[in-house]
Amino acid sequence: MHMGRVLIVANETLRSEELYDAVLARAAAGHTLRFVVPLRIPRYAELGGLSMYGFVSLEAADADAVERDGCARLDEVLARLDRDGVRATGRVRCVDPMAAIDRELERHLVDEIIVSTKARAISRWLGVDLPQRVERRFSAVKVTTIENRVRVNAVAG
Repeated sequence: MHMGRVLIVANETLRSEELYDAVLARAAAGHTLRFVVPLRIPRYAELGGLSMYGFVSLEAADADAVERDGCARLDEVLARLDRDGVRATGRVRCVDPMAAIDRELERHLVDEIIVSTKARAISRWLGVDLPQRVERRFSAVKVTTIENRVRVNAVAG
């Protein structure tokens, strides 16, 4: 019997209970699980450009901090799954979600892509129709959207 291969795409919702429950259900069905965490590195203009306190810029250290935070969140989820007897793999990619999915599918065949988003009112991914774009580009693959009901903080606190 063929076991499914699932690619889970999540960033700020990586630690959400809705996503965790969906991942556990796939694991119980014997599916292979792989996470990709596409990180959005803020651009200079999004940080305020010139502020009343002076020039604001994004240092390489800031981008590294965003990547370290993404890696820490992924490690936390993988460790939690491991404690629950579930083996999963994953990686962080500093690219937009569509590019992250493209890169993963160059190396790994999947039967399902789970896109985990924030609630519709605050989700950038839903705002740009990411799940529908994924469905159009990868029409042979089942795409599941998990919309989280509560806001999930981007930074571990």
